[in-house]
Parts: sequence; structure tokens; C-alpha cells
Amino acid sequence: MGQAVTIESVKTSSLKGGYVTKAVYRHRLKVRALDGTPGEISVVAKPCAAAEVHIMRHLLAVQHASALPALIIATVSDDAPGQGTSWFVSPFYEGQVLTFADPLPDEVIRSLAQVHAALAEVRDVAWTWTFNAEHMRRTLEHAIEAVSEAALFRHTTPDHAEWHARLQHLRRSRLLFEVSDALEKTLTHGDMHPGNIMLQAGGYPVILDWGNVCLAPPPLDLANIIRIDSPLWAVYLDSYRRAGGKIDAAALRTGYYWARAATGLQYLPWIATHLPTAPAMIAQVLEAEETLRKLYRT
Repeated sequence: MGQAVTIESVKTSSLKGGYVTKAVYRHRLKVRALDGTPGEISVVAKPCAAAEVHIMRHLLAVQHASALPALIIATVSDDAPGQGTSWFVSPFYEGQVLTFADPLPDEVIRSLAQVHAALAEVRDVAWTWTFNAEHMRRTLEHAIEAVSEAALFRHTTPDHAEWHARLQHLRRSRLLFEVSDALEKTLTHGDMHPGNIMLQAGGYPVILDWGNVCLAPPPLDLANIIRIDSPLWAVYLDSYRRAGGKIDAAALRTGYYWARAATGLQYLPWIATHLPTAPAMIAQVLEAEETLRKLYRT
């Protein structure tokens, strides 16, 4: 409406479906403008960790990125870490959550490129974590443990012991950990997959759920949604440069295969427990690590 309004009633409901946190609520506000015009505003209130509020505030400063969520109001408590100690209110975005079968709008990639370029100078922040060698080791160990305990993986994979052994072999991959420290980092979404992209009416996308924000190589946000050297890869490169970012093409390629391994390990615990496709995800990680070794031999 663009003017002051009076709230006449509020209808609250919890958001359901997908991976929505149980404590996220939609509030439908029936309002009336000063001239008597009625209307309705829908917002989302989300308790969260402090990091999600911080990144939402940083996103406000990223220009020309239309797929980023808006922020109405927020509060943060850095003294009490963990979920629920901070919160924010944003518009409610209504539409269809994307799947891996859906085409990815170019604007998602443009917006990610603009975020990565604009926030590359935000370093040493105390409110988030860094995807470094130590975190890669923890991620690998968590994946190994989850695979060993997943009943579905054992029941649906006759050669499960062999796959588990191949995953354990990655503990010897010094390169995977060295690259985690060596690559340049920026603030990233950290959990970029189609389920965190909402396609609104009119085809306008918005990237949701920034709660896993971290300092990481930019391809962490790309490896799970686009292919290297695809048309969308070209969109990213062009958008990053237009946003003022400087790209080392070789380092970005290295980062992409590093990220294929990293995202595979991130999602493997859930996949091994819920889907029969854990061998394919382990294969993705192994192939990415092998490609990294080839890149470093050339």
C-alpha cells in the first residue's frame, strides 16, 4: 500500500511441508489504510540462529539481485547461540517450490553471483562458520558414520560394505582438505538446492532459508543446481564480473569439483536414511575427488 495502515485482525498458521521448521508461522493481517481502503498482508515470522538475521541484513545491501528475500524487521541475540534466540519477519512468498526436474531461472544464478561478489570482502565474521579443512573432516566423518548406521542403505544396497569402504578411503585424501583451506571464500547460502527456491506467480523466483550461511568457496552454492560449462555457468561468470567480482577461472573450476564433493557429503547422511540413492551420491563424491586430483596433476 505504501502508507500507514491499521491492523484489524490477524490469522496465524504454521507453515508445513518440505523442510520447514515447525516454529515458522504465517500471519495474515487484515489491514485498513488511512483513507479506508481495506487490504491483506501476509508475512512470515521465523525464530532462527543469529547468523540468519545477519545474512538477511547483508542481503539488503546487494543491488540488482531480484531473487533475494526481503526483510521487514528482525532482532538478534548473539549472546545465546542456537536456533530460536533471534528472529525475523519477511514477506510470505506464495508459489511453487522447485524440484530437480524443474528448469532453474537465470535470475537465481544472477542473484547468487551478485551476493558472492558483493560480500566477498566480508571476512572474519564471528557470527558464522567457515567451510575449511576442519569442517570438511567433520562432514566426512559424519557421512561415514551415518552411512554405517543407515538401515535403508544396508537393505537396498547389496554391496553396501564396499561403498562404505570407498567412502572411508577419503580420509586419506589430503587434497580434499588442503583445497578446503586454499580456495578463496565469500558468504554463501550454504544449502543451495531446488527445495530452497520458490517460484512465485509470474515466474519470479526467490531464494529462501539462509540459515546455513557460511564462508565458503562460491561454487558451494552452484554445484548442486548447475553443471560446469553449462549455459547457467556462463550466466554466473558474466553476472559475477558485472557485479565487480574478480574471477580466477581455474580456481573456480577447482572450486566446483571441490563443492561437488562437499555437497555430496553434506547431503549423504539424509539420503542414506531416506532414499535408496546413497551409492550414487557416494559416487559423486568419489568422482569429484578424482577430478580434483587430475586438475592438480595438470
